[in-house]
Amino acid sequence: MSDAPAPGAPAVAVATGVTRFFRGREHLAFVVAAARRPASAGRRLHFWSAGCATGEEPYSLAMALRADLPASADWRILATDISTLALQAAQRGNYTAAQAAAVPRRYAATAFATRTGPDGDVLRIDDELKRMILFRRLDLGRTPYPVRGAFDTILCRDVMIDFDPRQRAGAVAEFHRLLRRGGHLIVGESEALPGVADRFERSQPSVYRRI
Repeated sequence: MSDAPAPGAPAVAVATGVTRFFRGREHLAFVVAAARRPASAGRRLHFWSAGCATGEEPYSLAMALRADLPASADWRILATDISTLALQAAQRGNYTAAQAAAVPRRYAATAFATRTGPDGDVLRIDDELKRMILFRRLDLGRTPYPVRGAFDTILCRDVMIDFDPRQRAGAVAEFHRLLRRGGHLIVGESEALPGVADRFERSQPSVYRRI
């Protein structure tokens, strides 16, 4: 990921090429479905968007959790990335109307607070959603991670594909350490995690359950 936007480009231009709102909706649906029972039981839930780029993934997750879990549900999201510029854009939470068009209508109605920009074409994420997400810089290629668990779900999609075998093994070991027993690690559709049979079981494509 580049740490510098093109001259004159909006801050969100530093996003990775695969980031967008509600990318991989089946993954988000899986996370929400897995969270319903513990949320209804009153347990606080913890999620981690690892490699969050400019924030579309954690904000998408937050929109779905707020709308589809009981109103009493207690949850928080950690969102990390190696790029300082990407994190700054994520914390601002400003997105163009074209980017926001990918947000399903039933979430978009409450997800964006105001419109700005010369043509009113920049939308700002609702402050309540922002408060549910903690953005921090973290290099996933360097272990151990200065992160406290235990997480119910970790989303690390299309990040480890660029890791060498040592980095990938280190990341998987850390994710296992930081996940709650029975929690889930979700990776990109093109990513394989060989050699994890003693740590995870495959729940469905790209979704691994900690054992």
